[in-house]
Amino acid sequence: MNNEIGIKYKLIGDNKYDSKDIFGEVLKNRGVDERIFRATKGCLPNPKEFKNMELGAKKLIKHIKKGSNITALCDSDPDGITSITMLIKYIEKTFESKKLNIRTKLHKNRTHGIILKE
Repeated sequence: MNNEIGIKYKLIGDNKYDSKDIFGEVLKNRGVDERIFRATKGCLPNPKEFKNMELGAKKLIKHIKKGSNITALCDSDPDGITSITMLIKYIEKTFESKKLNIRTKLHKNRTHGIILKE
């Protein structure tokens, strides 16, 4: 299908154009179960099980307390930017009495992962 400005699109599922819950309609048509919005901590992995998580957390806390300059590497896609924003907001709230020196750096020409060599 094309709209009036020539953008191609495909309708998915049963679309009720008079629905009062457009968001719910879109999610249902894409197979997203509404239970995702009632998730609990129990469905999340234990962060301590990730390799080097505790070591990294201890180093981050040490450098925040020292007032070190910290660079947070950020993927340039929407979930990368959202994640780094949430992390920095959490750090600011947790260490609100400290002067924080955190800057972000976006990947160049890349959207995922760490660049080991340039």
